[in-house]
Amino acid sequence: MIRSLPALYRAARSTLQGNDSPAAMAGGVAGGMRTGLIPPDSLSVPVLVLFVMATTANLFTATVSAILFSWVAYSCDDLLHRIGAYILTLPSLQPGLTLASDAPVLPWTRFNNTVVCGATVLGIGLRYPIHFVSEIAFRRLSPIVHRRLIAWKLYRAWLGIPDPAIDSVPTTPLVDSGASS
Repeated sequence: MIRSLPALYRAARSTLQGNDSPAAMAGGVAGGMRTGLIPPDSLSVPVLVLFVMATTANLFTATVSAILFSWVAYSCDDLLHRIGAYILTLPSLQPGLTLASDAPVLPWTRFNNTVVCGATVLGIGLRYPIHFVSEIAFRRLSPIVHRRLIAWKLYRAWLGIPDPAIDSVPTTPLVDSGASS
C-alpha cells in the first residue's frame, strides 16, 4: 500500500495531524483487515490493495492494520482453514466453484485454498463491524491521544507544532526605554 519509508512517514504525519476524517481512517482499518487476512501469495491481495488505494481510505491506517491482521491471520490459521473447508464443501456451491476453477484468471486468486477462502469469507463478514467499531474508536480516542502526545517534545517537533514554552516568551526586547545611563 505504501511503497517507501518516506511515503509511510508522510502518511503517518498526515494521519497524526488529523488531516483525515474518522470515517477515512476506519475505512483504512477495514481495508487493511481484508488485505492482511488473506495470504500474500494470492492474486486477491494486489486487487484489494488497488481497491483500498482507489477509495478515500487512509493509507497509513490501512498499512498498519494490514500488518497487524496478517499476524492475526497467522495465529488463526486453523480457524480460517475450518471456515474455508466448510465453504468449499457446501454442495450448493460446487457447480459455481467448478465453473470458477475453469476460468482463466480466477485460479490465481487461490480461492480453492481453504485458508484463502476462509480469510476471504471472514474478511467480508467482518468488514462492516470493523469499520463501525474503528470509526467510533477514532472519533472518541483521537482527540484524547492527540492531547496526550502533544506534551511530548519529539511529537511536537515531528508534526511541526511550536513549543508552548517558547511561544510564551515575550517577543519584544526588555529594554528600559525611559532611563539612560
